[in-house]
Amino acid sequence: MIKRLKRNPAVRFAAMLFAFVSLVFPDVSAAQDELLHLINQYRAGARNCAGQEVAPAPPLQSNAALAAAAHAAMNGGLLAEHLQRVGYRADNAQWLSVSGTSSERQAMTLLAQRFCGQLTRDSYSEIGIYQDGAAWSIVLAAPAAAPVDPEAAAQKILALTNEARAQPRRCGQKAYAKAPPLKWNAQLAAAAVGHSEDMASKNYFSHISKDGDTQSERVTSEGYRYRIVAENIAAGQSDAREVVAGWLKSPDHCANLMNPNVTEMGAGLNADPASEFGVYWTQLFAAPR
Repeated sequence: MIKRLKRNPAVRFAAMLFAFVSLVFPDVSAAQDELLHLINQYRAGARNCAGQEVAPAPPLQSNAALAAAAHAAMNGGLLAEHLQRVGYRADNAQWLSVSGTSSERQAMTLLAQRFCGQLTRDSYSEIGIYQDGAAWSIVLAAPAAAPVDPEAAAQKILALTNEARAQPRRCGQKAYAKAPPLKWNAQLAAAAVGHSEDMASKNYFSHISKDGDTQSERVTSEGYRYRIVAENIAAGQSDAREVVAGWLKSPDHCANLMNPNVTEMGAGLNADPASEFGVYWTQLFAAPR
């Protein structure tokens, strides 16, 4: 019922492009490999960056999609857009560039002089390097954490929701008493998964689908007859606890979650690395007729 994380054609294209460059220009590939070796050697030692002691950091792994993003970054534009175009989701990333030498060792010297702190940051685990003559472009990144198993995450949403409903709270200016626990409903879950899949595949974030469908229509299409229906959505988070915490901080989402008149719930998520936010979550509340 829940779609697996699909392979992104942009990533395959980036890998093919990088492989093609390596075959046609083997010296360039060797130079990039040598610079990576020098960077990892630099990270392996404790050093002082701008008066601050920096501990050794783990080696970086080469990534073809980041190399493609590094190539694109040489022509300007936002790094986030380049990463999205090649299908790479990052928790954080940084672009570095130096020029004036085709020597890997001289390039390393320039990088160390200008970007000591960035090069030694232990949060980065992957790197892409692109060389064009005497110009070097480097992207450092920490890949976004993959969401947990979708079925388990959906059940975690239910557990956290009932945990929140078990105590009184304020949602914005309105006070809510504790509310009874919600029961899981497979039809609501199917509608939630469907909306998350639609948002991820069509790259939008809204309660109204690109086809104009609303939460009421999605629930009805699954055969659920309701008296009350409400929906929460979220995007970009990889953890169910973070999602529910965000909803509780939002007055409208919190009100849906604490509504004593709803009795059933379904939830679902979908991930697509080529989409803007990567992961999309939907939670549906209802009371049957």
